[in-house]
Order: sequence, then C-alpha cells, then structure tokens
Amino acid sequence: MADLSLITFDATEFLRRLELLNVRFDARAERALGKVGLQWLHDAIMLPPTVPLDEGTLRGSGSVHLSGRLVHTSPRPGGQGTPNTDPVPAEGGKRFVVVGFNTAYAAHLHELAHHFQEPSAGTGYLGPKGVSRASFYRDHILGPELKGLTA
Repeated sequence: MADLSLITFDATEFLRRLELLNVRFDARAERALGKVGLQWLHDAIMLPPTVPLDEGTLRGSGSVHLSGRLVHTSPRPGGQGTPNTDPVPAEGGKRFVVVGFNTAYAAHLHELAHHFQEPSAGTGYLGPKGVSRASFYRDHILGPELKGLTA
C-alpha cells in the first residue's frame, strides 16, 4: 500500500490561473452589463411602445448607471433633457445596471395612459421591456461576452 503522506501537490499555478480567470470574468461581466444597459436605453427609445416625444426633453433625459457610476446618457435632440449624472448608490460591491429618465413626469407617463402625439409612444416604455427582452439581453449580449472565457 502506498504511503499517502509522501504525495504533494503544488497548487500555485492552479491558484494563479484561477485568480486570473476571476479578474477576466469581472472585467467581462462589467462590460456585458454596460452593454445591456445601453441596449435597454436604446430599446426604450426606439422600440414600441417608445418613450413619448413632444419636445425631446424626456428622451433626452435618459441615463445608464453601471454599478453606481454614470456610463452613458441619451442623445439630447435640440439640447433638450437633463440626464441624471449623479452617482447611484451601490450596495457592497454588487454589479448592477440602472436605466432611467430624469424628468418630473417620467414615471407618470410610464404608468398612466395618455394620448401621445407620436403613434409609437406609449406607457411601459422602460420597465416591461427590461422583463420582456431579458432573454434577448442574456442570449445576445451576456452570453457572447462571457463565452470562451479562459485563464
């Protein structure tokens, strides 16, 4: 019978590669979440029901925050809109994306039916799209971004 007390294993290289993989995963996951936020903002503005358009103030007030920091604001046609550029409170190192519009009436128009000037505009232009397009974001953005990750 073999003496197992003589068997040794140097895990240095294994642990080094594991740490490298963790660093790469963190970077890719952060980038992928940012892409999801950008796509979600785009979808809110461009896919029906779209963000209502009158003067462009609401559409021009969109912002994307990634893990608490601002990464993108929506284009402001005609200089309208004031995106939220303040940091969003982060929770203990968690990764998250926040997409929103920064006008006093954004929530009102999102939730309550109105007669919008633009035929494609409507309520539910943000939240429901995040739910209904979650599988698209996962399959076409997160998946490809994290695929083939190696140390």
